[in-house]
Amino acid sequence: MKFIQKQLGIIIIFIFCLVIEVAVLWLLLGTAFSTDFLYTLVVPILIFSCYLLYRFYQEKRDFPVSTQAERFKAELENERKLYRERTLDQELQNQQFIDFMTSWVHDIKTPLTVLNLSVDTKQKQQVIQIESKINQMLFYAKQTSFYEDLHLEKVQLNVLVEKLLKQYANLFINQKFTVDLNFEQVTPVLTDRLWTSFVLEQIIANALKYAGEGEQLIVTTAESDTVIWIEVKNTGSLIESADLPRIFERGYTGKTREFGKSTGMGLFLSKEIMGKLGGEIQATNDPLTAFRLVFRKDGF
Repeated sequence: MKFIQKQLGIIIIFIFCLVIEVAVLWLLLGTAFSTDFLYTLVVPILIFSCYLLYRFYQEKRDFPVSTQAERFKAELENERKLYRERTLDQELQNQQFIDFMTSWVHDIKTPLTVLNLSVDTKQKQQVIQIESKINQMLFYAKQTSFYEDLHLEKVQLNVLVEKLLKQYANLFINQKFTVDLNFEQVTPVLTDRLWTSFVLEQIIANALKYAGEGEQLIVTTAESDTVIWIEVKNTGSLIESADLPRIFERGYTGKTREFGKSTGMGLFLSKEIMGKLGGEIQATNDPLTAFRLVFRKDGF
């Protein structure tokens, strides 16, 4: 029945043409019972009947394929729906974890601040290092929702550095570490203050950790027509040339693993963050160990 309904249009046209043919032959032959009349009437009906049979078997043969295609389409849509539900559930779990970590970090920083006020200079160094590791853990957790936490603004790089130097002042004094600031008047950088400050903190903390006593930290800002950069050098031990190409890899510690000083995560996070901020971080060891943060002038 469905087949007849689908072919109804062409059947009506055929009948209409057949009626016209009969009328024309009647006028020409003057009778409806001659052999010529029957021949011209039967042949088109046979041909059209063969056509309908061909179409019927063709559609019957294609029907299982169409059914299978519809079934596959339905299964694919169900899989997509299931994937979206799982993705949303995973995003919710990630956000809950980040919220927990953020709350935990803020809660634990309060007793650390109190502790920092009541200990001697050497112990202050340990407290600051603990805070640095806690911040590293928090920023690693928040990296999955980086762009949701992003706040772009015009930032003076020298202001970020000066704030971090004050934060680490006791460590500089304890290690007899001197600081040489060579700040040029550079264009403010369009970046996220919090994430950029975290990257600078990793570089300064590494300099204090590995350079040794009595060394010097040299901080320079400069710009060209296309980029603005800040470079942090230290006069301590150089990064091994063999380690230099790999220091930004996740978990890579190089020779520092012999002393248990490093997790290999600070520089890895720094590179990931700078990439997401539209800039880059570079490292060299000739003639001094140096890290350079490069920001584009054409925006984020």
